[in-house]
Amino acid sequence: MAALPAAELRFFPGAGHFSPEDNPPSLRRRTPRLRTRNRPRAAELTGAGPNPQSWPDSVSGFARASKVGPVSDWEQFLDRVPWFGGIAVAGEAEPWTRGPVPGLPALSALLGSATVTPVSEDGEAYELLAWGPPDDRGGWLCHPPRQEGTEAFHPVHRAFSAVCGGITEWFGEPGSWWRNQDEVLTAGIANTRLSEVLDAGLEVPVRPDEHYVVAVEANGNLTLAHRRSGRLLLFAQDHAFTGATPLPGCPSLLTIDGVPDLATWIETCAAARQP
Repeated sequence: MAALPAAELRFFPGAGHFSPEDNPPSLRRRTPRLRTRNRPRAAELTGAGPNPQSWPDSVSGFARASKVGPVSDWEQFLDRVPWFGGIAVAGEAEPWTRGPVPGLPALSALLGSATVTPVSEDGEAYELLAWGPPDDRGGWLCHPPRQEGTEAFHPVHRAFSAVCGGITEWFGEPGSWWRNQDEVLTAGIANTRLSEVLDAGLEVPVRPDEHYVVAVEANGNLTLAHRRSGRLLLFAQDHAFTGATPLPGCPSLLTIDGVPDLATWIETCAAARQP
């Protein structure tokens, strides 16, 4: 894999112990970030120019501070994620029409309250899912739904992918196990060659081929799911977690207390997002 360009990542300050209600500590990166966002220069956030209201949605929301009238989901996203790069074009927001996700009631309720804004960045399609009061929205920037290439996913992940292709950015994020992740439930990270990570001179009590990556953190920590049972594991060689328990004899692999499997993990994080 080619080396990725350097970028200022979304590390949250503070070391030591944390729970899902706190910011995770900044830990040493062990695996490459699969997708980077370069933060814009300060000059790009100042809004210098004669008519900020006429600027397209590809301009950072900080530059539209003087805009009069309702602020769109896309504008609120850019206000909170100013490092979102490239030339992005957003369409009109529409209500969620894809129905519930089987077996995931909290996620289904959250998505049922969402609006969907189509986004294109440098020719790549995304969707902005947003919810909450009009002046304080939150949500996810996601890949479009996909079913092709998901055969090896756990069934719960396949059901998720059928309505949402995975999350790449967040805004208005509360405390949850998805905070400070680079990607969650995307096909790209699911195809990570996990055997090369877990077999790097380490003794691990699991079979890498039976697990796959469902989340990658900015520091390289991985969240893994078992392909059949959905059992959830954290892979973190340096850590200072509360709310997680190392496997016996393997401090780099941990279970999340009270979150044993993929479905519970998704439901717990979706419930934290309920407006």
